[in-house]
Amino acid sequence: MARKAEVFDGRKATKNEATEMEDLLNKTRAVSRVLQNMTDSRLPDYQRLARLLTELSTANVYIINREGRILGYSWVSEYNCEIMEELLKNNVMPTDYVEKINMERASVLNHTDNGHCAYSDRPCVYSNKHVLYVPISAISERLGTLILARFGEPFATKDLVLGEYLSTVVGLEILNERGRNIEERARERLVVQMAMRALSFSEIESIKHIIEDLGGTDGVVVASRVADRVGVTRSVIVNALRKLGSAGIIESRSLGMKGTYIKIISGLFLEELGI
Repeated sequence: MARKAEVFDGRKATKNEATEMEDLLNKTRAVSRVLQNMTDSRLPDYQRLARLLTELSTANVYIINREGRILGYSWVSEYNCEIMEELLKNNVMPTDYVEKINMERASVLNHTDNGHCAYSDRPCVYSNKHVLYVPISAISERLGTLILARFGEPFATKDLVLGEYLSTVVGLEILNERGRNIEERARERLVVQMAMRALSFSEIESIKHIIEDLGGTDGVVVASRVADRVGVTRSVIVNALRKLGSAGIIESRSLGMKGTYIKIISGLFLEELGI
């Protein structure tokens, strides 16, 4: 049975248009398959999405958030850039660059820097560079930017469609991750508050002195010395550490005559103590 011709604007599609539409459809299906396989993970795999888009578009891909932090990236095999490598080590794009692309409210197809590096005052070692900017937004909020860059062949409309599809997916993932972080923080705060209510005044004062002795979030303290300074028995400190350890707020381990190793796991606990 013969296939029906595709129709665009009331006319039959050309063979080339139908081929391009089928290619785009296959690419969006590839993205969907990856997303379906990621549903079991609580953390979004931006790196995997970036690699997939590099394969589909033959371009360098960067997924950055609104502040310029690099969530995921992928390069074509023949690409090498010392400036970009340094940025990736710090995991953040230059502030001026981020401010510039955050001002773009709509996708930009085939932006060019006229032979200059986008991240410094140096000329770019690669010629005929084309860049595709796609804003990542959700609920009228700018969440980041999807950036594609390649050399030689300009981006086509089908690349833009694929990029905007992926940017929508990434935007939803960023919102989901934010929601999970809010839930986890609320849960952690509840645990900390319950643990604080279980501590006596003497135990709280002892813990404050212990944290002062640590000078950070982990270290070794001698409980007997802290007890003498606070004016309590050693058992008060032992009980306080046991309660906080049971709540998962700290880790403690006896080192014998050397003292007790303590590590603060919850940063919210320090907030509750006012430290």
